[in-house]
Amino acid sequence: LPLDLQPHLLRALEQRAVRRVGDTRYRPVDVRIVAATNRDLNLEVQEGRFRADLYYRLATVEVMVPALRDRLEDLDMLVQHFLQQAGMSHGVRGLSKDVDTLFRAWRWPGNVRELRNVVQRAVPFTDGPLISMVGLPDAIAGRERPTGPVELDPSLTAGTYHEAREALMDAFELQ
Repeated sequence: LPLDLQPHLLRALEQRAVRRVGDTRYRPVDVRIVAATNRDLNLEVQEGRFRADLYYRLATVEVMVPALRDRLEDLDMLVQHFLQQAGMSHGVRGLSKDVDTLFRAWRWPGNVRELRNVVQRAVPFTDGPLISMVGLPDAIAGRERPTGPVELDPSLTAGTYHEAREALMDAFELQ
């Protein structure tokens, strides 16, 4: 929260009242604030980028959640949860051994959100009960992204213009 807005939040928390934009009176509110950050707020307070009084008002209960790479024992549970969210209608039940090994070695810079996105992306590309390397993003699977012009089979241009165009578009989309 920008430094100039922090006093407004602090006032709302202390007085348990807010004033709507354009209104002349304060209205009582009964709220509980759950705040999350990936910044070290103690350091932010020391360097003057976060108000100490607001920090102490918010920091009544602190929960430190380690990065996914530091709690790989949660990986299986999270994958199952994301598979259920993605809809198990595809019949995907888990990870192949090579994908599981890869997931445990990956640093997960995007944390749990990155895992969720990778699992959700892989489900439609999975032909069996286990996610394989085929559906994974190139960066995670260790594949290099193709660069330069797309190589197409010259035989695709045979036939009428519309047939050739359709065949070229299909080949391009597949690649």
